[in-house]
Amino acid sequence: MNFSIPLITVFHLVFLFAGLVFIQSAPEPRQRLSRVLAFWILTQVGLSFSGFYSLNNESSPRPVLLVLPAVLLITGLLLIPKGRAYMAAFNQQKLLLLHSLRVPVEWCLFVLASEGWVPEAMTWNGTNFDVLSGIAALALYAWSLKGTVPAWVMRVFNVLGLLLLLNIMITALLSVPGPLQQLNFDQPNRAVLEYPFVLLPALIVPLVLFAHLASFIPQKDTPQKQEK
Repeated sequence: MNFSIPLITVFHLVFLFAGLVFIQSAPEPRQRLSRVLAFWILTQVGLSFSGFYSLNNESSPRPVLLVLPAVLLITGLLLIPKGRAYMAAFNQQKLLLLHSLRVPVEWCLFVLASEGWVPEAMTWNGTNFDVLSGIAALALYAWSLKGTVPAWVMRVFNVLGLLLLLNIMITALLSVPGPLQQLNFDQPNRAVLEYPFVLLPALIVPLVLFAHLASFIPQKDTPQKQEK
């Protein structure tokens, strides 16, 4: 692992801030969510240090386990009424702060590409324009501090932001060395197999995905309104 110190420092701040903002945006009580996130982070960090993801095993798509469990959990929440109610209860204004972290994340990817850890296609010089979601989120958060952001504006932001997220998720997955790799063989996506960048697909991407999907759930699904 030969990542530069500024890069590692920025990314640690990003994933710590992402976790804190996500917990603060959640409805009370938050203790269980905090424990789940801590367990998930420690598990993924432990697996990365053990070499579980970086072992050369062409028959086993292990990197999929970085993001698949979280995606399945989010899908499960969407399929049950209590799950949708829980997601709808998240503070949308605070989730905009979570989306704003996509700006420093894109800077990290740019530096990683220059150091040969990820393909250029995963940066703003390639086909990844996710930085626009982060910039838009900052603008919308500033707007929300001064007044109510129209629902249609938030809907457009979340639709476009979700599409940009899915774009980079697919590119990143198909660029990881292993049986699923279809892109960027000359400079594959190796960073996500090492600490701390293992937490990009394992933590930050699922939190951003959760934030987008939660915004599409009608507020009538919140627990308070269900109890009436």
